[in-house]
Amino acid sequence: MDAEDRKLVAGARAGERPAFVSLVDRYRGRVYSLAASVVRDHERALAVTKKTFVKAHGDLPELADPERFPSWLAATTLALARETSERVGAVDRASLEHTSADPEAGEQPLLRALLGVMPERVRAALDLRYREGLSYGEIAELLDEKPDEVRELLA
Repeated sequence: MDAEDRKLVAGARAGERPAFVSLVDRYRGRVYSLAASVVRDHERALAVTKKTFVKAHGDLPELADPERFPSWLAATTLALARETSERVGAVDRASLEHTSADPEAGEQPLLRALLGVMPERVRAALDLRYREGLSYGEIAELLDEKPDEVRELLA
């Protein structure tokens, strides 16, 4: 966590609204990516993102170690996303073949279908790496993994 984040977390814990708003601005992309990797739906991911920050606002004064804010926020996001997820389970092979057989549909439906069958940890790592541009170390901290495990997830 950088010095600016430390300052913002301290301010937000002290009840400074502008500090918390700045934290939301800095972390909303990561929170959304994590939520989307679990719920796999834009609207539900937005709802989880909102719930995460509402919960974080209320729980922030009780955060034991402010240095752990990024991973604490990620854990909160994942818990809320899992709680609200209405997962259908793995995409069945027939629907995957149907999706890939339609050249008019383009690559997006196929990519969504392929991502849908990947384990949640892999989807989360991919989102954080390629949507948010986070390093392996940052992803490891957010997902509570070792950097080598993140490399394996992304491989």
